[in-house]
Amino acid sequence: MKTYNVKELSTMFGTSEETIRRWIRDKKLKAKCTSKKSGNIITELEIRSFLKAFPKYIPKYYSSLGRFPGFRPEFALGGLIAAIVFEYYESKKNHDRMSSKDLKAFIEKKIKKQDALLEKKEEELKKLQDEIDSIEQKKKQYEYIIDNDDMFNDIINEVNSK
Repeated sequence: MKTYNVKELSTMFGTSEETIRRWIRDKKLKAKCTSKKSGNIITELEIRSFLKAFPKYIPKYYSSLGRFPGFRPEFALGGLIAAIVFEYYESKKNHDRMSSKDLKAFIEKKIKKQDALLEKKEEELKKLQDEIDSIEQKKKQYEYIIDNDDMFNDIINEVNSK
């Protein structure tokens, strides 16, 4: 498995070495310190874990490795595209180059899942709205009784007289 040092990672992520060290200190990025001379060593597996937790760094990482030619950070739309590309890439068993056709099919599948989730949530929302309507109806009935206290008093007097 490929390993990297702090300097290499700072170049890959387009950030300072101190930022990489801070990520390590803050336990955002796992590293092994083999010796003071060689410093921290980070495996590719740990980088992937970091990228899953912080997808905004995916474009810089992959573009620096040349895995996705032409993929630039400014196209990331707040990390969404990068996260989708990363998820797709990770879902492939052989990690070959991706095609736009395959990526489109992957995204369409995600859209179908979102549609199903939306439908389920809309059903739940309708049930909640029905409950709210029922509660409001009951509340109005109670308010009517309070507003018509003469009827209320008549009922109490009749109950007390028995």
